[in-house]
Amino acid sequence: YEALRANPRAMFLPSLVIMSVIGLISGALTYMSSHTQYDTMQALSASQDPSPDEIFSALQLTGSAGAAQLIDFLLLALATTILTGLLIVAVSRSVLGRIATPGAVWQRVRSRIWPLIGQSLLIELITAVMSLASLAIGFVILFALFSSSSNNPSLATIIFGLLAVLILVAIIMIASCFFAVRLYLAAAALILENVGVWEGMRRSWQLTKGSFWRVVGILLIAALITSALTGVVSSILGAAGGLVAGQENADAYAAIMAGANFLNSVLQAAILPFSAAVTALTYIDLRMRKEGLD
Repeated sequence: YEALRANPRAMFLPSLVIMSVIGLISGALTYMSSHTQYDTMQALSASQDPSPDEIFSALQLTGSAGAAQLIDFLLLALATTILTGLLIVAVSRSVLGRIATPGAVWQRVRSRIWPLIGQSLLIELITAVMSLASLAIGFVILFALFSSSSNNPSLATIIFGLLAVLILVAIIMIASCFFAVRLYLAAAALILENVGVWEGMRRSWQLTKGSFWRVVGILLIAALITSALTGVVSSILGAAGGLVAGQENADAYAAIMAGANFLNSVLQAAILPFSAAVTALTYIDLRMRKEGLD
């Protein structure tokens, strides 16, 4: 709270500007896809015996809506990564008692944007590869169990196979959480120490060594707070969904859906500074404890 209050201009202004732009793009994509989807679904519901062409058209529109959501997700992930880098610098300046303007923060971070994006993608790729490899092992185990048995596998074989898959899923979840915690400070190290992608990840691993449960506790508390904030967003979107259900006009339906998406993006602008502040302060705290940064 003190870090956010010390420099609200540098903390909230970049977040508000970037998320508003993302919200406008998301709202435009949602409006176009929702409008066309509404018209098609109305035509299908009015037709007692829809033709294959009409059904295929509806499936195409569902795919288009999914593509629009994917673009929205990618834009949000990109904006979140960039904002995290900007806000980490703003918090670090607040800790030193300095007030950094948004322009000064951008000058400090702009040369690190691509390494920051690359690091974020690399961490996600590592997690995805781990998950896919574990799932592949699980399918191999199931295939081996069922292929080694007769055409009618016994109940014990089925139960053993399901237990093996469940245990593997649990291991995947634990491993993913472990890596997420150990690499949680990689972005802060990359930005504040001006190091490379791998070195930032190595620094995060080094700083969280011996402080794993401390970081887990911090993340859990932060998650509870952000969950309370996102609850407000969910209630607003739920209210928008209620309005959508009563609309019989394509323009009104699409406008409400687009407005809900835009509002969601703008409200995220209030949540992102808090998450970035938690990351930066955790990084600084661990450096003080382990390396005498204070």
